[in-house]
Amino acid sequence: MRNSPSNRGMGTVVVIFFLTLAGLAVVQAALRAAEHPSGAQLESRWTLIANDDDGLSHRARWAITNHGKAPLPSRGWTIYFNMLHMASFEPILEIAPTVTITHFSGDLFKLQPTDAFSPLAPGETFTFEYQGVQPINKPSWAPSGLYIVFEDEQGNEEPPELIGKVTVDPFTRPEQINRGKEDLTPLPTPAYLHGENQKLSRLRGDRISKVTPTPVSYRESGADMVLNAQWRICHPQELERDAQYLARLLKTVFGTAPKTEIGTAREAGTILLRVGPVTVAGEQKTAGSEAYALTADPFRGIVIQGADADGVFYGIQTLLQLLPPTSFAGQTPEPVIPAVRIADAPRFAYRGQHIDVSHNFHSKQSILLLLDRMAFYKLNKFHFQVSDDEGWRIEIPELPELTEISSGRAHTSNHDSVLHPTYGAGPFREPATFGTGFYTRADFIEIIKHAHQLHIDVIPEINMPAHARGALIAMKAREKRLMAEGKTKEALEYRLYDPNDTSRYISAQGFLDNAVCVVEEPVYHFAETIIRNFEEMFQEAGVPLDVWHFGADEVPRGVWEKSPLCQDFLAKHPEIDGTTGLKNYFVHRILEVLDRHRLQAACWQEAALDHVLVDGEPRDNPVPEFAGGQLIPYVWNNLRGNEDLCARFANMGYPVVMCCVSNLYFDLAYNKDPLEPGLTWGGFIDARSPFEFVPEDVFKSTRVDSMGHRYDRRQMYKERESLTAEGRKNVLGIQGQIWCETIKSPELLQYYVYPKQISLAERAWAPQPEWARLDDLDAHDAAVQVAWNAFANRLGQRELPRLDSLFGGTLYRLPPPGAVVKNGRLTASTEYPGLAIRYTTDGSDPTAESPLYTRPVAVTGTVKLSTFDTRGRASRVSTVE
Repeated sequence: MRNSPSNRGMGTVVVIFFLTLAGLAVVQAALRAAEHPSGAQLESRWTLIANDDDGLSHRARWAITNHGKAPLPSRGWTIYFNMLHMASFEPILEIAPTVTITHFSGDLFKLQPTDAFSPLAPGETFTFEYQGVQPINKPSWAPSGLYIVFEDEQGNEEPPELIGKVTVDPFTRPEQINRGKEDLTPLPTPAYLHGENQKLSRLRGDRISKVTPTPVSYRESGADMVLNAQWRICHPQELERDAQYLARLLKTVFGTAPKTEIGTAREAGTILLRVGPVTVAGEQKTAGSEAYALTADPFRGIVIQGADADGVFYGIQTLLQLLPPTSFAGQTPEPVIPAVRIADAPRFAYRGQHIDVSHNFHSKQSILLLLDRMAFYKLNKFHFQVSDDEGWRIEIPELPELTEISSGRAHTSNHDSVLHPTYGAGPFREPATFGTGFYTRADFIEIIKHAHQLHIDVIPEINMPAHARGALIAMKAREKRLMAEGKTKEALEYRLYDPNDTSRYISAQGFLDNAVCVVEEPVYHFAETIIRNFEEMFQEAGVPLDVWHFGADEVPRGVWEKSPLCQDFLAKHPEIDGTTGLKNYFVHRILEVLDRHRLQAACWQEAALDHVLVDGEPRDNPVPEFAGGQLIPYVWNNLRGNEDLCARFANMGYPVVMCCVSNLYFDLAYNKDPLEPGLTWGGFIDARSPFEFVPEDVFKSTRVDSMGHRYDRRQMYKERESLTAEGRKNVLGIQGQIWCETIKSPELLQYYVYPKQISLAERAWAPQPEWARLDDLDAHDAAVQVAWNAFANRLGQRELPRLDSLFGGTLYRLPPPGAVVKNGRLTASTEYPGLAIRYTTDGSDPTAESPLYTRPVAVTGTVKLSTFDTRGRASRVSTVE
């Protein structure tokens, strides 16, 4: 139609009308802004006053400063913040009557004014004190992710705004660093660290094992061999993939990849890969044993013979470890290795690493690199947890809400179709933070393929019936959408909850609504749909899916008690022991699903436990009904009266994966230093913790509890159950855990995991050491110290320098030096002998150009020291006067 004058006039009116509406909105926003400061104009300063002596609470001071031009109103605003260990049904006890702090969900809290709050004028600071639950001894646990939401007179929310400046004052006093009067864990001052490091001594290079994990048999002939790019790799067709892997890694050493070819040549200048009989410690090893033999001969080349393809691959790792540690930096194109004979096989068939990417997301690239490093140290099981309360991280095309909603976090005041902020992620889904992200099917298939090429089995975990909030919120949104479209049948297809459930509970992580309704059939339809999707991804990757981990940990007390559906179900099934029996009902139903899919079922320990009181103390008792192999419990709790839980499971007939928190939880902080990130509920974990773990006799390595109190290990032998000979046969292996509540970047991931994972690999693969067999505990402890000295030297002089360049480098934790100044002379030391220490005396932080510490030296004034890697990267600074 032609644009007549009358039509043009009508268009002008419409444009003016919309411009007027837009202008009105701008004016209204400006007026509201004039009524209060923006979030960016507010400043928060939080100060820990002290942790209370009872070890159950802390006191803190909070100051809010208004840098805006308008007052902060007396009402109509809420400051949201995340804070670990504060969840409670009751309001946080406020000392000032003018504000309240209440728990919203998870680790999210609300700070709101009461009727007694007076407007905060521009330039003024409002300060209040409060008493909160649980001690706080890490600044990283302080309030984070602060944002403010203003409301108008009608209660309508304005968009959330980040608080401008957020400060947490340092923790420096004993009452801030100790978790109450019962906290006996020493503070790692430079002097304390030096005292501990003095128990170590630097070893000569020829006394340090070249291969980690330690092989069963290792014998050098005394001759040396020079490798270079002219060497070739011969192999049968079925080992082509492994030959290419070796060539790729040698390219980083030589600058040029050695040629690979099909063949069986055994001569100087060749590396022959083959499968055949292997004898280790007089025992003939067969396929499935992962055993290998490596022979390096100056005249006949190198032969790696595996009992199976896995064994060949692990022999390749051993060959790579024979290279000088700095070879992967590309500066030694013709490295020298010893002529050697090695025969080797793993101690455990299960050598695992877990990671949870739901609490905080980690990219596909971070996962691929984690797998690379796992394979280098001969770990072979990757427990990949991709769902939890805080997120769903895997694409399921027929249920798009799982990732559209639950792969990110954003502000909500009612939980409708959004996951609220956790762990300081902030109120905005975009731009993406550590709280946002998921793996597409293509991503996940790539991860599966990469793991398979590295001889690593991927064990996926989708956690139910608790720890399922990510799925619950997404499926509620799906139901709401389809109901609005009039599709009632489709809407109810994946209903995971009882809409009339009024049960009151709080989960271990503070969630109030994280458990599915286990008597609802859609729950099992949902599980089957998810399993089918994973099967399809594994099939597309060309890799078998053998094990399914369904979680089932930490089902909150009180769950399902006020669910009409559950109570009606229980009335019809009196054989089920109340709501506590519903968990076992769920396990039975999931086992039926997995049996149909021919999958081995795995779970956390709680799936096969009953919680009871013994002499008034809580105790976890394995139930016999799932024993015998149908269920593999991953047992983590060896604290608080459950020090023998692994033994009780194994002795009952359960195949067990040991995940003991006291030695294998890598998310626990290295030590008590306030600046050392990580959790502390289970104590502290450093690289020595996995190294000294004794799977066959955990009492020997259960030295202190989470508060630093020494266990009476002799008494434990009298009061607790030890592994029987049959029980030992049921220990499949051990696994390190990476829970990511506090791990918010790829750099932190590497910091938390390395070098702990190297110690895990040593204990999972290497033969049981002699010191682990000693029954005399004093003799055992002395022998452990000698063995740790050797391994600490291996870390400091070989493994950490190698990680500086291998796979592009690793940002492992560099330990701050120990140091003392006595009579004007500085004496310094490091946790891993061989690491460089540099220092300054002018008050500046050390750099790679600062003086190198080699022996005690005269100093004056303030001395600052750091350890350094081969790239010039520095640890945290230690300061001594």
